[in-house]
Amino acid sequence: VPGGTLLSDQRNIDYNGYRIGQITVVLTTARIESERLGEVVKIALLLLAQVLVSVAIIWWLFERRMMRPLQLLEDGAKRLARADLAQPIAWARQDEMGSLAEGLDAMRSRLATLIAERDQKNADLQNQLTERKAIEDALSVSQAQFEAIFNASPVAISVSSMVGAQRIEDVNGAWLALFCRTRDSIVGVGANDGMLWRNPEDRAVLHEAVQRNGRFGKHIAWMHRGEGQPDILCEMSGRTLSLGDATLLIMSYDDITQKKKNED
Repeated sequence: VPGGTLLSDQRNIDYNGYRIGQITVVLTTARIESERLGEVVKIALLLLAQVLVSVAIIWWLFERRMMRPLQLLEDGAKRLARADLAQPIAWARQDEMGSLAEGLDAMRSRLATLIAERDQKNADLQNQLTERKAIEDALSVSQAQFEAIFNASPVAISVSSMVGAQRIEDVNGAWLALFCRTRDSIVGVGANDGMLWRNPEDRAVLHEAVQRNGRFGKHIAWMHRGEGQPDILCEMSGRTLSLGDATLLIMSYDDITQKKKNED
């Protein structure tokens, strides 16, 4: 038989003490080697199949236990980076990956709370700014109306501060004409500077009435006018006005000098 090693064995044949012949047995190893090769190939194929199956199982486990969770965590981290905080990072496994996912979801929840609080504060601030702008616009309109009335009034009017030295903040044109003074010479003058009141006690009585009632009426006192001008007897009325954080005293003056002379 081709393809193998020949093995032979020769033996004598004896009968009744006489050699009657020889027998030779010849065998080839081709079949044995063929069968052994088939077994080796079969075992190799089985090992290869086992390796492939093992690799497939390991890859499936790796994909399921490592790659897919990492991909989900990566997607969650990307959503956090985009400030997309509506979708929670759900995780059912109680392992290291689960702990990491719980940490990310807790961070997502805290960020969502902080952003919601920030948005609410921004909305409140915007509302406050809108309300403040409306108030400022209303105050501007009111101030413009007051200034128009103040400057056009034929009655002498002064505006004084109620704090500190109680300085005169403004006077209208009728006041300047009545007292024969310029605006620069009177604005900023304190109540106790002696430029207006002949008798300081009259000023003290008026101040006490304002502090007690917030207003006064028909207070009569002699007042100084500009340089070289005679004093005049004035009948004054006034009240306090709160404007923002400031408290102002609005006073009107009526010259009753001639009226008093006529009565006397």
